[in-house]
Amino acid sequence: VVLGKSLGANMAMRAGVIISGIDAIVAMAPGHRPEKPFIMKKHSADVEHARDNVKSGKGAELFDYLDTNQGKEMLLNVSAASYLSWFDPNGKAVMGNNASKIKNDIPFLWIAGSDDHISDGTGKSIYDSVPKNPLSKFILVDGGHGDVRENGKGKILEWLKGL
Repeated sequence: VVLGKSLGANMAMRAGVIISGIDAIVAMAPGHRPEKPFIMKKHSADVEHARDNVKSGKGAELFDYLDTNQGKEMLLNVSAASYLSWFDPNGKAVMGNNASKIKNDIPFLWIAGSDDHISDGTGKSIYDSVPKNPLSKFILVDGGHGDVRENGKGKILEWLKGL
């Protein structure tokens, strides 16, 4: 079972696309939506810079790029290729690009806080695009992004025991 929280939930979904032999995926408080217009606009200059550097063979070189995490902005000194892998609006970290490609119709749990911005309906549409499995579930728990571990751990354990 692959479990990821926030950006890690995106990567857990990506693992379901590229790795065989996974029995289930838990996407806990999924986050990071580089395809959302607000994020695309905020990071467009850095994405273009990273894309240009990757194309010119400088993908491994480190640069300072803007990161936005839970409303906080900071500069990260990371490779152009790594930055592009996070913030390319059509890239491999986009949940909507991965959800429908998860292999083998495995059980999938999406669990998020009811007050988390991902719960604005787009999370449910991403969940709905995952290949169907009768054991899959979409669960909202009380709270926001940071509350899912505490408020959802019992539901996650219950779901895992039911597999």
